[in-house]
This record gives sequence, C-alpha cells and structure tokens, in this order.
Amino acid sequence: MYKHGTSIGLVHALIKVRQDLIGDEAEAEDWAGRLAPILSELNAIEDLHVVRHYGSKVDES
Repeated sequence: MYKHGTSIGLVHALIKVRQDLIGDEAEAEDWAGRLAPILSELNAIEDLHVVRHYGSKVDES
C-alpha cells in the first residue's frame, strides 16, 4: 500500500473479506450492506484526499 499508494500521493485503503464468507448472492448482498454505510461515511469526509505521511520502514531500505 505504501509503495503504490502513499508514496505517490494516492489515498487508499485495504478491505479484506474472506472469500468463504461470500458463497452466494445473498451473502454478497449482506457484505455490501455492511460496507456501504462505512464507505459512504468516508466519502463524505472533505479532506479525505489529503495524504498524510507517517513514515514507513520501507523508506529505510
């Protein structure tokens, strides 16, 4: 994420959902229902596009 996002100024996030929890359309809809409010709230943040650098061990190599 640092190399392909932060270091080049892209705001990014990682969301990992186990594939075995999405076995059919109903389970996919369930996860969409869980994630949609979170993503909508994040989208409403005005300065979400601002990249803040906190450093990384990647910088040390």
